[in-house]
Amino acid sequence: TNEGFFRYHGVWAVGVRLFRNLQFGSKAILISLAFMVPMIGLMALLLMDEQEASFQARKDSTRQHVEVAHSVLQWAHEQERGGTLTRAQAQDTAIRAISAMRYNGKEYFWINDMTPRVIMHPINPKLNGQDVGGMQDPNGLFLYKAFVDAVRRDGKGFVAYQWPRPGSTQAVDKLSYVQGFEPWGW
Repeated sequence: TNEGFFRYHGVWAVGVRLFRNLQFGSKAILISLAFMVPMIGLMALLLMDEQEASFQARKDSTRQHVEVAHSVLQWAHEQERGGTLTRAQAQDTAIRAISAMRYNGKEYFWINDMTPRVIMHPINPKLNGQDVGGMQDPNGLFLYKAFVDAVRRDGKGFVAYQWPRPGSTQAVDKLSYVQGFEPWGW
């Protein structure tokens, strides 16, 4: 009868009877899987969470470094407004200071205007003074236009693109934080 079938194990009766009919090796594998599958799933979730946290920390660090470079522009502009320096002197001072700045050992800053024309690129100085509006990454993104668009839209922001690391010709995924400096149109 069905009543006797479910008497001791309730809804688990079918599973209990099937489990009893398995050989020891099959039972050991089944029990191991019952513990390992959730554990592997939890580890995968933790790794993905850690990766996201690491990516966010990298973004925050990049943004903070750009804000420091931006403060150099603000300082130089204050020197211009106060009459201590002419505009050309203030801009030259800011360009020289920012071109020498590095963070994380090899990361650098560049300056372009809203045309977009490169004002200063410390790694590739032959770009200085060049209109780079037509420059594309390997995926067809007009990267300097994307930088300008982010500034026009929000005043600042992140732009993902591909670009070779200094000393290499192979493009890699990069994420830059750009911030506009309105008084000079940079």
